[in-house]
Amino acid sequence: HFTYSRIAKALSADFVGIYYVNLKNGKFIEYSSAALADELEVERHGTDFFGSSRRKARKRLYSEDLELFLDSFTEGNILCQIDSQGAYTLSYRLLIDGEPKYVSLKAVRIKTHPDHIIVGVNNVDAQVRQKEALERMNQERILFMMVSVYTFVAKAKNELAAKRLRRTVVLSGAGMAALIVVQMYYPMMPLYSMGFLFSSSLLHSFVVEDEKEEQRRELEETLRREQEQIRELGSAKKKIYTDPLTGVKSKQAYIEDEEKLNKKIRSGLVKELGVVVFDVNDLKSVNDNLGHDTGDIYIYTASMMISEFFENSPVYRIGGDEFAVILEGGDYGNREKLLAAFDHQSEENQRSGKVVVASGMAVFKKESDRKIRDIFERADRQMYLRKSELKKLHRQEEAVNE
Repeated sequence: HFTYSRIAKALSADFVGIYYVNLKNGKFIEYSSAALADELEVERHGTDFFGSSRRKARKRLYSEDLELFLDSFTEGNILCQIDSQGAYTLSYRLLIDGEPKYVSLKAVRIKTHPDHIIVGVNNVDAQVRQKEALERMNQERILFMMVSVYTFVAKAKNELAAKRLRRTVVLSGAGMAALIVVQMYYPMMPLYSMGFLFSSSLLHSFVVEDEKEEQRRELEETLRREQEQIRELGSAKKKIYTDPLTGVKSKQAYIEDEEKLNKKIRSGLVKELGVVVFDVNDLKSVNDNLGHDTGDIYIYTASMMISEFFENSPVYRIGGDEFAVILEGGDYGNREKLLAAFDHQSEENQRSGKVVVASGMAVFKKESDRKIRDIFERADRQMYLRKSELKKLHRQEEAVNE
């Protein structure tokens, strides 16, 4: 896993952001980098993906590309192109550190969850600049060929490079000889210099331009390989950092984020931090009585429930029926309110026969906590107390109903 993780990080170096979008409710998870950092470490949850993206575009897109983006980047247009061509792509310029940089946006539908799409925005500025340089090179070549008065040679098709070179040498030599002869009769005219320029131009057009053509093919092959790496990145990153069943962050993502937070704790940078641990009730019973397919739906529904209440915090699936949320920022400040609302929903679900999830929360204690595991274990104990409380409440309600 460690080697695979490092490969994915290397491939993601040029990504500005990756978005995991729920088409049913417009909610999304954004993995973004600060000023094109080496890793996509910044995660943000949000709602109304398409509206939010269009609003953000008005602030961050290069003005000349804004109209094109707004006309093309609509939910209907994107899904139509995905369904007909397999993917939606769009290139435009994004303002990064105040400078316009070329980026390429690509959106694909997730096969296992067709109501979700992955959107990747990749920095392709270097590739585009290379392509523009190639185009300028080609224009210069064409201009030089015209100045060299060698149009009739350029029209010859399907000629081998060796044959072209021999023809060029013969033609330039014959032209030079002819002009030298004429120079003998008109010594005051600069015919010799004209012949030299003509011959040199022809040799440059056929010999040097062949080298440029080879360089162009090599550059195009390099661009092709880079595009293949970009296509592979989405799949690699999804496998490593995203749980394939639920779409939330994976256990591997939790392990790496835990280590990053442990370093912050050791450095004294953590002030406010909380961990919420969740466990899905009665999953074994569902699997045994209704089958594992129904159990998978049960797990997915639980993950959506957690994500809806803690939409601004990273949600991880750390076990078969276990989830965790790391609270920082706004969600940390509202933690008691969020957890109370979540627990109330679980009780309502228990009464109506829906998915029930037990939860437990703990917060960072500067005087005693040395790592995330210390907070996690306290939250885990609270979760088991809540699990017992839910079962007791269920028995009491059954007794009343009898």
